[in-house]
Amino acid sequence: MNNEEEKRTDGQEQEEIEEILSGVQSLKDEVEQEEDNGGYVSQFGELEEFTEDTEENTVVTKKPRSTKKVVVVSIIVVCLLLAGALGVYFAFFDKSIYGTWVNTQTTSDGTQLSTYYVFERNSLETYSANEYVHQRTVYNQVKYDENTFGILQNGEVSMNCSYSVTGNLIKGKKLSYTMKGYEEQPPVEMDKVSKKDLPNADDLKGPKFKLNDKIVGVWEKEDNVGYMEYLIFDETGKMTVFNADNSSMQENIQKYNFDGKELTMAGDTEDTKIKASIDGKTFSVTIESMYVGEIVQKYNKITDEEFTQIKSKLKEGTYEIPTNPTVPVTEATENATESMTETVTELVTKE
Repeated sequence: MNNEEEKRTDGQEQEEIEEILSGVQSLKDEVEQEEDNGGYVSQFGELEEFTEDTEENTVVTKKPRSTKKVVVVSIIVVCLLLAGALGVYFAFFDKSIYGTWVNTQTTSDGTQLSTYYVFERNSLETYSANEYVHQRTVYNQVKYDENTFGILQNGEVSMNCSYSVTGNLIKGKKLSYTMKGYEEQPPVEMDKVSKKDLPNADDLKGPKFKLNDKIVGVWEKEDNVGYMEYLIFDETGKMTVFNADNSSMQENIQKYNFDGKELTMAGDTEDTKIKASIDGKTFSVTIESMYVGEIVQKYNKITDEEFTQIKSKLKEGTYEIPTNPTVPVTEATENATESMTETVTELVTKE
């Protein structure tokens, strides 16, 4: 009798265990279905083994709906709203001068000349180009204020301008500025453009090029006074005349050719040719002057690394540029001075 009761009890307990496990699995599937549809998150602990001597109530708890997904969705919505608001502001209400602008003028012969301005915080860049020359000027020290900007030289404002921005990105933005002290002159008018519209120096025209390895590199002008001048020749037939002081830098890029005796540079109407020679690390060019006659200007070769460091210091305004030259008075200079004096005297006498 006792054996039968024990067998019956064991069978009943087994059935109860199977029913509990089945219920737990059903509830787990149900919770996972809710998770997929409504965002519920469930957590199951380990199911303890059931023994003959242990009867436990299995309790399955369901955690409340997770706020994680709600927070993420809320953040996305807020970001979209902010992006939309900023887009509307910049499209219709932003009157900032920062960005890229172009001033286009038409000459008497119908040629259009474009000058690009890139206003950035603490600096201003201008670009102009034609088929033969590409020019870039960087003003390293620019002070911006409400509707004004000023170009600094040695810490003091050398050119102060007032400006206004009108229009919007849909119809087009326009920038107009006037230099203070010259208000009677027409203002400079510009249209907003993209920085990708800036001219490049890839397709310049110029003389037929034949590589001369001796001239390739960077050459620093001797007796630099008040500003620095460098000539940079590359292997593709482009030369850059680089001028700079502690407030601005200018690069003029054009095509060239050097045959060992003559330097040919591209010009608007015709190429310019000057005498030139290289002796070791010294590059000499001879310039003809109507007052002085022949002037021989010498340049000494420096490394690319040295030039990069100099440009960096010039941009920062920390490069010490010589200001007290020791220029020898040559016979040509004396003759030129005497010639100019006689010319001025003659003109005054005639009047």
